[in-house]
Amino acid sequence: MTQPLTTIPDPYKTHLNICLVSYRSNPHSGGQGVYLKNLARALTDLGHRVHVISGPPDPQLPDDIPIQHIPGLDLYNPEDPFRIPTLRELSDPVNLLEWIGVSTMGFPEPFTFGLRAYHVLRSVRHHFDVVHDNQSLSYGIWATKRIMPTLATIHHPITVERNLAVKSVSAFWKKIKHLRWHSFLRMQKIVSRTLPRIVTVSECAKKDIAKDFRIPLGKFRVVPNGISTDLFYPIPGIKREENRLIV
Repeated sequence: MTQPLTTIPDPYKTHLNICLVSYRSNPHSGGQGVYLKNLARALTDLGHRVHVISGPPDPQLPDDIPIQHIPGLDLYNPEDPFRIPTLRELSDPVNLLEWIGVSTMGFPEPFTFGLRAYHVLRSVRHHFDVVHDNQSLSYGIWATKRIMPTLATIHHPITVERNLAVKSVSAFWKKIKHLRWHSFLRMQKIVSRTLPRIVTVSECAKKDIAKDFRIPLGKFRVVPNGISTDLFYPIPGIKREENRLIV
């Protein structure tokens, strides 16, 4: 359920008021929504006040974590993929940009979500101590950084997927198609270089991001993804197969 932002007057607070921002938050697959949900839960359990701003789909957060949904056209919704927006929807300039981007084989969601998120954040900039972006790395996040402390998590550089996709096809037009889809990477590189701090999940990811995005290593902090040892643990009597990482 969407909950409105409220002012938190606490000049002597010992915990932070944190806004987590995520452009796409699938709670079951893809990783970003799962990360958002677990991070929001962990920060709340530590005593911080966490508020989430999210695009579709709903990350299904616990009731004690407030969330503000930012609706978009959601043109990748598997229940109605690539639907034709109504004229009323397209009268909104950001919606029009999103539709044009998808119609020309791009992926505009990080960009358009960032514009919408900034519209919300600039009106509540005194409510939060820090904004934590979950890899949208949009121009809206760059603008937010100018009015309040902002950092981002980069799980891995999507340049890896782009390069593999381009190499996997031989037809020139297919290479152009993949380059067009990943054209949001230029924005993400520009924005990530302006952030004072970046969180990532491993030393390997840190090195890859630093190389591909040309970011100094000193800006990174590695916070490994947590693993529940109640669910994942060695089974007695079963020997691990050499060189096997994932089952």
